[in-house]
Amino acid sequence: MSDPGTHHAVVGDILVVEDSKADLKLLSDMLATAGYRVRPATDGKLALRSVQAKLPALILLDVGLPGIDGYEVCRRLKGSEETREVPVIFVSARKQVVDKVKGFSLGAVDYISKPYEAEEIVQRVKTHLALHQAQAGLEAAYEDLQQLNAELEDRVRDRTAQLERSNLDLSESEHKYRSLFEESRDGLLLTDAVTGTVLDCNSELARLLGYERSDLVGQHKNAVHKRDGGGGLSEPLGPQLTDDADQVHQALLTSATGEIRNVAIKSCPFELHGRSVELQSCRDITERKRAEEMLHRSEYIVSSSTDMLALLDGHFVYLAVNPAYAGAFGKTQDELIGHTPAEIFGTEFFDGTIRPQAERCLAGEEVRYQNWFEFPVSGRKYMDISYFPYVSPDGVIRGFTVSARDVSARRHAEEAARQAQQGLLDQERHETERVQIELDKVRGQLVNQTKLATIGQIAASIAHELRNPLGAVRNAAYYLKRHVPGENPKIPQYLGIIDQEVSTANRVIRDMMEMARSKEPAKETTDLRRTVSAAFAQLCPGEGVHCHVTLEPDPFTVYGDGGQLQQVLGNLMTNALHAMGDRGEITVEARRSADDDVIIVRDGGPGVAAEDRGRLFEPLFTTKAKGTGLGLTICRQIAERHGGTIDLVDQAGRGAAFCLRLPRQPAGDQNRDEEGESHHGTGAARAETCERSYR
Repeated sequence: MSDPGTHHAVVGDILVVEDSKADLKLLSDMLATAGYRVRPATDGKLALRSVQAKLPALILLDVGLPGIDGYEVCRRLKGSEETREVPVIFVSARKQVVDKVKGFSLGAVDYISKPYEAEEIVQRVKTHLALHQAQAGLEAAYEDLQQLNAELEDRVRDRTAQLERSNLDLSESEHKYRSLFEESRDGLLLTDAVTGTVLDCNSELARLLGYERSDLVGQHKNAVHKRDGGGGLSEPLGPQLTDDADQVHQALLTSATGEIRNVAIKSCPFELHGRSVELQSCRDITERKRAEEMLHRSEYIVSSSTDMLALLDGHFVYLAVNPAYAGAFGKTQDELIGHTPAEIFGTEFFDGTIRPQAERCLAGEEVRYQNWFEFPVSGRKYMDISYFPYVSPDGVIRGFTVSARDVSARRHAEEAARQAQQGLLDQERHETERVQIELDKVRGQLVNQTKLATIGQIAASIAHELRNPLGAVRNAAYYLKRHVPGENPKIPQYLGIIDQEVSTANRVIRDMMEMARSKEPAKETTDLRRTVSAAFAQLCPGEGVHCHVTLEPDPFTVYGDGGQLQQVLGNLMTNALHAMGDRGEITVEARRSADDDVIIVRDGGPGVAAEDRGRLFEPLFTTKAKGTGLGLTICRQIAERHGGTIDLVDQAGRGAAFCLRLPRQPAGDQNRDEEGESHHGTGAARAETCERSYR
């Protein structure tokens, strides 16, 4: 038997599944002696639960188990993702080949027949554990290799993408260089700094010289000068190339066609792909020279002008500017001449302000406009700008002139005049609106007065004619109620309806007569609490209606006709009663302001609809099914006869509230009332609830 100590390096538990306790103990002892940790199980179900709880390193599985046999246990283990990799060794007394083949087909790694030999069992377990660990190591190594391979492919892709981007950037750079080189408005000549060989030139330089590009490339730079019978420079380009890269030289250029032009030459050395090269630029300044000459002739006139004047060529290069123009931007004339507005002021200002007008001007149009500009020296100015085409003697538009005049003072004067005119228009509009409001108010008053006059005429003509018949109807109903037998219960009910409708008709006639008479109030000092109580008592409210009175100070006296004020409060309480449906609380509040006595009557009803608020006080307007539309009109008449007002107060959906304002009583009467108030005690506010029930 092998030395058990040699197996301690093997890691993991061994699950032994055997229904025979003797065989289970035998196998467990063999493996424990060899240094393995053993987990015993006596049937298939217990074995499956043990595997689910913790995966073993290897399983010794008996074939002939009760219930779930070993073959079924192995099939379930190999059918699960979690357990299929655990090695299974069948142990059984069955020695037929068919049994072994079935075990191997189910995924077992070995098949050991009884009787058991300790060395064989231990050695096979050790071998299969080692094989399993080696396989796991190979799989891990394979996965690591796959990951490394994927990372390598990613790096290759990233590097390839970087190279492609670099090539694309290089291609774009070369394209941009070629575009800039070709589209430059200057003639450009690229030469080898060591040999002086012409490497390249753009079409503008070839055009200036009157040659094809192929005639110049490959030649020595000193060959590009004036030749007998041909075009060229008055001086060779070579001597112009000095160490001062910013130095600009001027020369005369005669083209192959004999045309003489003024040019400015500038050289710039640099490295290109590790090669020392020089770039010479040749700018046509013929028009600038002509402009300078023309400007020199009129220098006195231009320099003394306060207008800003400038001349630009067709490439938007300043050819000449006067001191007023340069000074407005805090520049000297030399700092502007030879440069473009984009170089001086930036491309945003040039593209948005100057280019659109200049292009129209170069197309032959004279442009004039006015706008505000911010100058670095003088600040914000309103300028009158004019663009005029600059036409050469041969009739070709070579550039344009700009004239700018400061008209800020005139602009401010115009703005002040406009504002004054607008103020007059606004004042006239406000006055018109005020007059219109007054006219609408007077028109409404006339309409109401017409309605009231009509109602008065009707009331005067029919009141007498209606009251006598109504009195007779009421007396007849009273007689019938007392003398007609009461066998039929509906007779008293109908007699009560007659009496109630007669009372309603009398009230309508009374309201109409009240409006028609326009009785002047007999003003006197009136106790408000008593007036409120009397008005509430006349309503005959039910038990569910209460009146809450808050007076400040208390007692509270008003200067007016007590009967008419009681009528106003009665009408307001009647409307409140109808709005609340004979249940709720009516609140009467009174307080004093500097000039008025303020009385507010509130109810707990649904409030007044927004579309009805403007018509509440119109004669004959009502929102009640049986209303006459006279109550609130009478209230307003009485208030106005007292020199006061009555209005609806907005309560934001919390019922209706009417505010009655009456002038304070004369000073003498007021002093007497104040003495009475001090006689009654302090002037502190107190609230009292007045309740009255009628059956």
